[in-house]
Amino acid sequence: MADNRHMDMTQGVIWKQLLSFAFPMILGNFFQLMYNAIDAAVVGKHVSDIALAAVGVSNPLCNTIVSFFMGIGTGAGVLISQFFGRKDHEGLQRALHCAIGVTLVLGGLLTILGISASPFILKAMNTPAEVLPEAVRYLQIYFGGLIASLMYNMTSGILRAMGDSKRPLYYLVISAVLHIALNYLFVLGFHWGVAAVAWSTVLSQLLAAVLCIGALMREREEFRFHPRKTNFNPTVAWQIIRIGLPTGVQGAIVSFSNIVIQSVINGFGTDMMAGTITYFRLDSFAIMPMGNLGLAVTTFVGQNVGARQFDRVRKGASIAFRMAVGYAAVSSPLIYVFAPQIVSLFTDSEGVAYYGVSMLRFLAPFFVAHAFIGVFAGAERGAGQTVFPMISSVTSMFALRLLILFGLRAILGQDNIRAIHMTYMATWSLNAIIQTIHYKKSNWLNRVIEMHPK
Repeated sequence: MADNRHMDMTQGVIWKQLLSFAFPMILGNFFQLMYNAIDAAVVGKHVSDIALAAVGVSNPLCNTIVSFFMGIGTGAGVLISQFFGRKDHEGLQRALHCAIGVTLVLGGLLTILGISASPFILKAMNTPAEVLPEAVRYLQIYFGGLIASLMYNMTSGILRAMGDSKRPLYYLVISAVLHIALNYLFVLGFHWGVAAVAWSTVLSQLLAAVLCIGALMREREEFRFHPRKTNFNPTVAWQIIRIGLPTGVQGAIVSFSNIVIQSVINGFGTDMMAGTITYFRLDSFAIMPMGNLGLAVTTFVGQNVGARQFDRVRKGASIAFRMAVGYAAVSSPLIYVFAPQIVSLFTDSEGVAYYGVSMLRFLAPFFVAHAFIGVFAGAERGAGQTVFPMISSVTSMFALRLLILFGLRAILGQDNIRAIHMTYMATWSLNAIIQTIHYKKSNWLNRVIEMHPK
């Protein structure tokens, strides 16, 4: 079933497959992170710190919506990867066309919700008055083009579920180049301010979505997308949502906890806001590759569960985990040592740089927690077991995160920024411990084997 574009991970050398599949995703995310970082650099250096704060304060809300939908996309990806692994062409076609239908329906609803609710949510987040108008403008443009972003995430996920992680990379690179070019044109040429970043994001995501849809329409027949077959089949949609909803809820709730933390950060003033935003741009360079290895494991496990190659499931996760830990062992010390030089690329303000460097250096030693979270949760999701990773993340990254944050602020003082740093450190570590214990000690794989009889 595999060809030059589609990797069949049910046979062959595991570490080579994981590395060759994950590397394009890692490279693609570096491009995405680079153009996000360029957003911050262009806005911070060529517009204003207020504009930088406006983009940053909007990001948690954007991430909440996108994280929810990406969870639904995970459901589609798991279903399609299992059909791919068992060579069920009819099932794959049903899942593919229904996934596009789900994207259109949910995308339309989320667009309306995002545009209408943005001003109220930003006010509830304690957004400073001087930042609020620019933040509302950014968000409403962003949500106006949300369907393009969601469609790219869904269609690129479908390609990856069928073992193709290269074309999503190519399209992301093309999109990133357009994004950067439009950023400079709209900011320096047209002087659109914060709206420039929003429009360049929407247009570049639209291009990426069109390219991915075009790729699916050019596939060989058993993998091909036919627009006229797009549907919202209740049975298939329920399968997608049943698998994906726990991951979507997890992503949305964890992102919501970041909104709460952002509202606390907003009370520290513009320098703290901008410095923290700079940190979040940078920590992704260390964290995202471990998440990409988790995504690779999800596809790997999905295909092997579909093919009933259960002996390869734990082997694949173990190999990916060692890769993720190795990456953290190299990247975290480098980020710690060169934090001042890295932060200086994004701001000329000493106050902003102080907060960014402080947070980066405090948390860098704990980035390795994401190796445990990403890979072990990714393996369980690939087998369709999405409920426990949700419970683990919601417990540690939402409920305990908020309790720890407000408890530390009560102990250390309301104005002590270390309370925020220590909150992230503690909740990452707790999530890693809980997820690892469940992966190692529970019988989740036995349940999967029982659900997939010969």
